[in-house]
Amino acid sequence: MNLRAFSLVSILFLLLGFQASAQKFKLKKGQVLVDGVAIAAYDGDNYNTVFTDLKDTSKKIIVTYTAKTFAGSETRRQWVTFKNEDASKKSDVKLEDLKFSLNFRKGLVQSMFLDFKMLTMEGLDMQAFSEFMSVDRPNLEDEYSGKNKKADALNADQVTALEKDDINIYARKGFVIVGEEKKEGVITMIFDDNAFQKSGHTVLKYNPEEEGTYLRLFSLEKGVAETKRFLGVNAESNSRFCVEVGDDMECYYGLQLKGGMAGALGAIGFNTAAFHKIIALKSGVAIVKDYETGGYAIKISSESKGYLFNTSNKDKNIEKLAKYLDCDMSKFDTADFSAESTALDVMKYYNATCNK
Repeated sequence: MNLRAFSLVSILFLLLGFQASAQKFKLKKGQVLVDGVAIAAYDGDNYNTVFTDLKDTSKKIIVTYTAKTFAGSETRRQWVTFKNEDASKKSDVKLEDLKFSLNFRKGLVQSMFLDFKMLTMEGLDMQAFSEFMSVDRPNLEDEYSGKNKKADALNADQVTALEKDDINIYARKGFVIVGEEKKEGVITMIFDDNAFQKSGHTVLKYNPEEEGTYLRLFSLEKGVAETKRFLGVNAESNSRFCVEVGDDMECYYGLQLKGGMAGALGAIGFNTAAFHKIIALKSGVAIVKDYETGGYAIKISSESKGYLFNTSNKDKNIEKLAKYLDCDMSKFDTADFSAESTALDVMKYYNATCNK
C-alpha cells in the first residue's frame, strides 16, 4: 500500500471512528436529548435559559446570553454567563469558546456535556458545576468595556469609596408586595445609573431610564414554573419591597410625591412614581427619603401620593403640608425640614393629633 493510499485509509478510519463515538444532541419540547435519551429539562428564552434535572428538580443551572457592541469598538461581543439558582455566583464564557452550532442552545448544551461535564446521561452533575464555577474567570463585561483596566488604576481607598457611595441593590434576598400578594426572592434595583456603570455589575436588558422606578425579582419559590420565576415591578404600582441588610431589613415604597420638580411634572400628567426608602412606618403613616434629592416626604393612607417637604420656602411648605395632612402645622414654622428628626417629629405629631 503506498503512502497516499495508507493516508486515505487512515483518515477514513478516523472519520468512521469519530462518527461512531459522537453523540447526537437535540433540544425538543423543553427537553435536552442525547442519543434520543432525555437527560434534562430547559425553559426560558435565548437570553435566559434554566436547565433543570429531571429526577431532582431542585438541581438547576442558569445560563444567560449577552451580545453587546462597546464604545470605541465595532466588534459585537457575545458571551454566556453561568449562574447558580440565586445568582450569587457567576462565571462568564466567551461564545467562541463554546462548541460551534448554528443553534446557539445546541452548542451550549454540547459544551456543558462534552467540555464542562455538568450535563451527563444521568442528568445535572452539580459537583462538576460547582468545580466549574470555582475557576477564576474574568468578568467579560468589564474586560470588553475596559473597566478592568480602570479598576487596576484605582487604589484600595478609591474602590472602597465607590462601593460606599453606590446606593444600588444587587441580588439581595428580600420580598416585594404588590397589592395583597407577597413574592420572595433575590432583588436587583438600580437607583444611580452612574454608580451602576462604574460597579462592574451586569443587569439583563437594563435601560438607564428605569433608574429608581423598576425592580427585578428572581423567585426562589419551589414548584413554580421557570417562566414565572422572574418578576419586574414598576414603582407606579404602589408596591413595597424589602431587602436584607445584615441582620436588618431595608424597605422601599413605590409612589409619586407632591412637591419638588417631580411633583410639578406629576401635576401636569407625567408619571413620576419611584421607589423611596422607608425611614419610619406607623399607624398607616410613612416617612420616606426621596432617592433622587435626598429630601424627606410623608405619606398618609388617605392620600395616593406622598408630600415632599419644601426646604427652600418655609411658609409655602407649612401651608401645603397643613393642607396635605388636613392638620394645623404652625408649631413647625421654624423647623428644619431637611433633617430626618423633623420628619419623624411631624409623623409623631400627626399621629397624636390629627390621624383619625
